[in-house]
Amino acid sequence: SDGPQLLREGHSATLKGSSLEPLLKTGEPRILNDLEAHLREKPDSQSTSLIVREGLRSSLTLPLIARGVPIGVLFLSSRRAHAYTPEHLSMMKLVAGHISVALERSLLVEELRANQEYLESILQTSADAIIILTTDGKIRSWNRGAERMFGWSEPEIVGRDFELLVPEE
Repeated sequence: SDGPQLLREGHSATLKGSSLEPLLKTGEPRILNDLEAHLREKPDSQSTSLIVREGLRSSLTLPLIARGVPIGVLFLSSRRAHAYTPEHLSMMKLVAGHISVALERSLLVEELRANQEYLESILQTSADAIIILTTDGKIRSWNRGAERMFGWSEPEIVGRDFELLVPEE
């Protein structure tokens, strides 16, 4: 904002019963070209009250949807009343779609990382010997159970051929 910011990072408000609730349920964006009139209709809206006090007079709000589920909201605001047109809405729908895809990918990457850490902890703490091979039979990794069973540490064995562990007889 180029003016005073009253709606600060960390602000929260109840979604149930708010004017954002139907937006997230339907997935449809909203243009409010007269925020002062909207505040008169919804005088209990703390968020609207704050942005009107900041000097904002119109807003364009778009839900961010990924896989049919709302994951966020994109707000655009102007100090000018009646600042947003259907053309703004069309353009920002495209932008919101791209942002939704980027956020979804970010969430998926984080989920994959967490799952990888979880599986790695299971692998490393298992009492059983677990050996992971490459497609050409080289040892890619192994756990503490394998270290106890075979006597080699992971750095000593990784990259070596699995056949090394198979007795000749």
